[in-house]
Amino acid sequence: MNDLFVAQKAFKPLADRMRPRQLDQVFGQAHLLAAGKPLRQAIEAGKLHSMIFWGPPGTGKTTIARLIAEYSEALFITLSAVLAGVKDIRAAIEQARQFQGPTVLFIDEVHRFNKAQQDAFLPHIEDGTILFVGATTENPSFELNNALLSRTRTYVLLPILEQDIEQVVQRALTDSEYGLGDLGLTIDADASRMLAQAADGDARRALTYLEIISDLVDDGHIDVKLVGEIAQQGPRRFDKGGDLFYEQISALHKSVRGSDPDAALYWFCRMIDGGWTRCTSRVAWCVWRSKISVSPIRVASSYVSTGGKPSSVLAVRRVSWRSHRALFTSPVRLKVMPFTALTTRRWRMREVRVASKCRCICATRQHAS
Repeated sequence: MNDLFVAQKAFKPLADRMRPRQLDQVFGQAHLLAAGKPLRQAIEAGKLHSMIFWGPPGTGKTTIARLIAEYSEALFITLSAVLAGVKDIRAAIEQARQFQGPTVLFIDEVHRFNKAQQDAFLPHIEDGTILFVGATTENPSFELNNALLSRTRTYVLLPILEQDIEQVVQRALTDSEYGLGDLGLTIDADASRMLAQAADGDARRALTYLEIISDLVDDGHIDVKLVGEIAQQGPRRFDKGGDLFYEQISALHKSVRGSDPDAALYWFCRMIDGGWTRCTSRVAWCVWRSKISVSPIRVASSYVSTGGKPSSVLAVRRVSWRSHRALFTSPVRLKVMPFTALTTRRWRMREVRVASKCRCICATRQHAS
């Protein structure tokens, strides 16, 4: 019984086991860690400074912080702003003072700290007691104090590219010490590409999917069908009112102003697929200005496909207009209904295939011209 509990405690997810232990094992973030870049030179030379990593989940913020401590032979102390308070901060500072050498204090989700908690780091950053490394998924200009920002250098981490995620997957499949190399698994090129697309720039998500797939595969070969069954329900990166929302709705507006109906539909469907449910008459106006109903909508090929079998259909009705004047007055209504309901609708629909868990139908009332 004791051995069972020890085994359960020793278990680590694949994403944690596959953390890079050297800078050369880091895939992605070439704008920061490529040969000759200032941050890489500082890490390799051990001449470091306090910094903040800003980027989406699964892009390597914690990994780079650990590598900084490893290369500089510093004490690595990690705190989570979700659970820690001023008492924990004081204990970490005291531990850093007792250690004979540099100390890297890593704060995960640092934007969760309030103003008083953030101010508690300031004197210790200034006198060199700690090397402060914060990680955040929110815009530091909005969530962190100016006093803390003035004492640190902010680095922006980008979503991992698909080709880099494919390399992460291949490394996990061939690594016998920390990965899945002992299982002898193989994967199709198309399945690897689909897994990278489903990860949506998140290397941790890709490794989590891969670990689940490795438990379900029977013949040791991972194909497109199995990846589609596991990864097709993965949500897109989106939020209700944060940076992702404003970035994507800005892209939608710019696509409309640029008279690019395909791009406008892509970003519109991307937001719907991410869970956006606030459809107003402004979106209908965008659809009308894009003149989407002039020709069949061509989004399926450039958007997402799960093995040629999309999991849902977003039907966008033709929008009528006359003399450069919108003929609809009611807001666009977002409804979630079974796909069979399309056959009973009186409104004419045009289908746009979109990967989503539900079948969303965005329609406007048709007004006679």
